[in-house]
Amino acid sequence: MRSNDIIIPDYYCEKVLRIFRTDGANWLENAPYLLEDFIKRWELTNCRMEQNLSIHLIFYAYSPRYGNVVLKAGVPHRELFTGIDALQHYNGKNACKLFEVDREHGIMLLERIPGIRLKDEPDFTKRIMAGVKLAKELPGKVYGQHGFPYYKNQMLQAFDRTRKEKRAACEFIDMLDNAQELHKEIEQDKDPDFLLHGDLHHENIMKDASGNWKVIDPQGRIGQRCLEPGRFLLNEWDWFKGNGDMEHMTKCIDAFAATLGESRRTIVISCFLDYALSSCWKLEDGGNPDDIIKATRQMKILLELLG
Repeated sequence: MRSNDIIIPDYYCEKVLRIFRTDGANWLENAPYLLEDFIKRWELTNCRMEQNLSIHLIFYAYSPRYGNVVLKAGVPHRELFTGIDALQHYNGKNACKLFEVDREHGIMLLERIPGIRLKDEPDFTKRIMAGVKLAKELPGKVYGQHGFPYYKNQMLQAFDRTRKEKRAACEFIDMLDNAQELHKEIEQDKDPDFLLHGDLHHENIMKDASGNWKVIDPQGRIGQRCLEPGRFLLNEWDWFKGNGDMEHMTKCIDAFAATLGESRRTIVISCFLDYALSSCWKLEDGGNPDDIIKATRQMKILLELLG
């Protein structure tokens, strides 16, 4: 799909159509013209499309007002809106700045953080300290009315859909039952009203020009603040050592528990819950059932750590 110089890759179109169906088709039809309009409106130059796209179009550009920026566009939907709301809540603290936004068309202009991704940081201690700091400082209380979804509701709804679809093995369904019981344990004495990034991992953490680590692409959901580290730790283990390396896993768990003032058990529960929820979502997105077998095996390791 193209309009003048804007060419939207076929693989991206296929992904959007699979996820958003009619809404996706309507948005894709107008997207090149919308992008041209906003590029002119925000006076952007030197626009270059990111080649590895997920569900959003990403352009790197220069703004005479803001400097180096990111133009991000996607089908307007709830997760896009909650991500916008989360960035507005962070207001540039530990996160990229949101300069301009048009919610109706799903387009925003963001600060471009020029440094490396945390995934490219080879030093274990630096990676963990960056994750610990953000997991501690990012979650903030949300007061009054808001549009953020609740972690618990998302979890229970995803579990119910997975049970009904019957694509996962009985062993994985048993893990979902374990997850619900473990979440009840957290509910008993943890304040549930914190805004979480919801997707805090190494590819969503960037080092800025001052050497500070900042987050990008928040999902925005409400839950106990102890749930924030789960995604980070799962990716740390998967990308750098694997869930079978107990020494690596223990060092990570101990670091987060000590800094966040949580028990080791609570940190492991956070990881277990994230594994369960993210695996359900992967199945819904057409993921390979073999990935669920791998997830089940790794969740067993976490259960062993819980004792």
